[in-house]
Amino acid sequence: MDNGSKIVVLSWRKSIGTRFTLVTLVLVFSMSFVFFAIESALTYREELARFDQELFQIRQSHIPSLISSLWLMDYGLLQQQIDAIARFPYIDRVEVEDDEGRVLSAGNSEKQGLEVHSETLTYTRRELQAEIGELRIFINQQRLNREVIGEQSLYVFGHILITLVVTLAVLLLFHNEIAKHLKRLSKDLHEGTNEALDSPIILRRKIDHPDELHSLIFAINQMRRNLHAHLKERELLVSEVHHRIKNDMGFVKALLFLQAEQSGSPEVKTAVQEASQRVSVMARIYERLYGDGNFIEVGLKPLAENVIADLRALSGLQPGSVELVVEDLKVRTKLSVAIGIILNELVTNSLKYAPETTEDLRIVVRICLDALGSSLEMTVSDNGAGIPEDVISGARRGYGLTVVGALVDQHNGTLKLCNDQGAVVSLVFPLGRKQDPAGLV
Repeated sequence: MDNGSKIVVLSWRKSIGTRFTLVTLVLVFSMSFVFFAIESALTYREELARFDQELFQIRQSHIPSLISSLWLMDYGLLQQQIDAIARFPYIDRVEVEDDEGRVLSAGNSEKQGLEVHSETLTYTRRELQAEIGELRIFINQQRLNREVIGEQSLYVFGHILITLVVTLAVLLLFHNEIAKHLKRLSKDLHEGTNEALDSPIILRRKIDHPDELHSLIFAINQMRRNLHAHLKERELLVSEVHHRIKNDMGFVKALLFLQAEQSGSPEVKTAVQEASQRVSVMARIYERLYGDGNFIEVGLKPLAENVIADLRALSGLQPGSVELVVEDLKVRTKLSVAIGIILNELVTNSLKYAPETTEDLRIVVRICLDALGSSLEMTVSDNGAGIPEDVISGARRGYGLTVVGALVDQHNGTLKLCNDQGAVVSLVFPLGRKQDPAGLV
């Protein structure tokens, strides 16, 4: 993002802090829900037990008084006793009906939704038992449930609030002590280069405790130092190998040159010189690898210039007769060797079948990427006599074109021969990973 703004990583797959936060919150709410359910059930049972105790108290102390007042028909006292029972918690209404159908009541008049508990009022004296009325107690069970749940909700809400505050504090501590440093460590490792491997990664903390993070950074720095030493040793070995290959190729080239000078046959001399030139192309590539210190990629433009310069020194190629249109790009060493040899073979063929004097010869070499950047296109054309039809059809191939075809097949490329005011050879090399990992630009 612009203006130095920071990108907040919200994906739980990409952030330990986000996963830690989500897991913590899930655990907090799950535990709170379970705690709320258990605590509500226990409180509800306690309230029911307390209410049953009150009902038992009513049966033991109030019902005998009600029976006595009803037997004596002291309705004033009976009403007072009914009012006293109606004041018990969760009892919304109390009714007493005598044997004549008279009803005395206290509490709310609304009965709907209330749970009714009935008790028969029986007067007992000696062997005499008489049913003189009925006591009906209307209990508001819904209010009991609401009050229990409401009381527990406030308690659990306070518990969740405290837990969330503690959780946020833990998350901030986790971010400060762990997540922030891991993110910075990941960024440093991602943006680092091979040259920076010998530079240790520093854990930027106010106090560097000898904890797990300190041990992790120490181990990473140790691995980076070992890797840096290994890469330096590898570069030295590769440099030595390329240097020896370059020297050996120079020695082979010198032997071929001496052999050509001593040969009395023009055909043999020409064949040996062509072989010497092929060796020279590969030697030039290894010389550039050794000189640049880059053993992975080779620049195509200097490679093409060196091949043409060597051919100009070896043959009668006139200055300015070759037009090089080569993009400034690099390819892997394996592909560069193939392109160098192919360029040498095709320009040599143009010299072989040139006009009577090389002063009239014009060769154009084009090397560039295609529009999508997925393939390397190479074209070599001249104003010579052109390519015979049997060569274009594939019925006949000389040694040079056989070498070119083999190298093109090796890199999964395509080769096309045609005539257009002279010979035109077109080649395409795919640069994708699926085609040839060694040919990546």
